[in-house]
Amino acid sequence: MRVAFARNAVLDERLAQERETSVAELRRLREEVMSTAVAAASPWRRRRLRSELDRLFNAARFPFRHDRHVPTLIVRSTAGDDSLDPTFRSGSWPEERKRALIERGYRLADDALCERGGLAEVVRPDR
Repeated sequence: MRVAFARNAVLDERLAQERETSVAELRRLREEVMSTAVAAASPWRRRRLRSELDRLFNAARFPFRHDRHVPTLIVRSTAGDDSLDPTFRSGSWPEERKRALIERGYRLADDALCERGGLAEVVRPDR
């Protein structure tokens, strides 16, 4: 099970990175095509050309959302002392241990966002 989880995590990270790269490249391509085409067009035709190019780019269908760029944030860590590993399970996991593990995840995400200059705090569903 650990191998499957690790493999899926690697695939998820790769997919997220490819999606992020694709969205950024599509945005760059759109801007370059628009500026080049509009600059080459006659002044009286530029507004209509820009509108038509906007329509074409907006109508393009991709297997991912491309209308806005949402950066990927990957937080790597271990469960620490509050691991819920079923291998070492003796009975049920205490509620405090589950909450501590969830809180640790939020804290690590907060730290990663602050390092990246993103949001000041992760929005927790219980607030």
